[in-house]
Amino acid sequence: MRVAALDQGTTSTRCLVFEDGADWQLVGSIQHAQHYPHAGHVEHDGEELLANLRTLLAQAGRIDAIGIANQGESCLAWDALTGAPLSPVIVWQDARTAESLASLPPDAAARSRALCGLPLDPYFSASKLGWVLRNIPAARTALAEGRLRLGTTDAFFLDRLCGVFATDAATASRTGLLDLQTGQWSPELCALHGVPPECLPEIRSVNGGFGSIGGVPVTTSIVDQQAALYGHGCRAPGDTKITFGTGAFLLTLAGENRPPESDLLPTVAWRLHDAAPTYALEGGVYDGGGRAGMGAQPQAVRYHGRTVRFRGAIRPFARTCLRARTLRSGSTVLGQDGRPPVYWHVARHHPARHGARPA
Repeated sequence: MRVAALDQGTTSTRCLVFEDGADWQLVGSIQHAQHYPHAGHVEHDGEELLANLRTLLAQAGRIDAIGIANQGESCLAWDALTGAPLSPVIVWQDARTAESLASLPPDAAARSRALCGLPLDPYFSASKLGWVLRNIPAARTALAEGRLRLGTTDAFFLDRLCGVFATDAATASRTGLLDLQTGQWSPELCALHGVPPECLPEIRSVNGGFGSIGGVPVTTSIVDQQAALYGHGCRAPGDTKITFGTGAFLLTLAGENRPPESDLLPTVAWRLHDAAPTYALEGGVYDGGGRAGMGAQPQAVRYHGRTVRFRGAIRPFARTCLRARTLRSGSTVLGQDGRPPVYWHVARHHPARHGARPA
């Protein structure tokens, strides 16, 4: 049996093929463009992401099953009839909705934590989807005509590739719209953010089946960090993983009961078919692995898709990450050579020179 594992990530799309006996091979990795139209805005082209998935699947050869991991909170709007995107993909790193969230009623933050476990933060999909309807006329027209679809990138991919408009419970828990108690979209949270619930995808178990691509079943679809948690063999409460991709994210399994409120965020780790949800706690640094990579090649780094060269050496300031908390737009806490940790913040619209300090 040959299984294609697709990981549609923040900076690239990758495909591995696994065969019986645990043999595996890398099919390929394709980078995609990062768009920064305004300060605090981070966007992708949904059609480009979709084309990269199709290219890698074509290169995989004969396969018997497909699993897809997605970015999580990144989301968009598209036309239910044509499948065409009506908005760019608004990436999880995007902070355009910070001011609108700050203007919500005083009790909104507490209600959000009570229902979905998440704070009111532009990181999550809810406010991004509300922004689309307030600012993109084509999305409002599609809503009025009954042909608007809203969702995270997985729902877009599955709709276009399989003809199935669905997401999984773990990805849904990253939107800020899921009621953790019911496992369904929360009418109250949808109203709070201005998101019509009828435009959102069906929520399925992670292995509930998501149609097929060219006759090959898509057996699993899940958000990338939860996929890594399962892939690292974490099964018992307390089992923990931390992975370094674009960001650095720590997840700890909490079991079948929703974790009590704390500084870490409760999330659905996965919900298997005919089983209760398994929960986890999450903390993250938005730019972790990406910033750490800057120290690995001190004379030249990749910055917004281009190579930037520096005179002299750049101190590998991302050598040690001392604290993992949810911080926005390139913020992290760093310490090196026994010195106290410092707070370092580089937004994505800052010039390259702000991403380094002299040795």
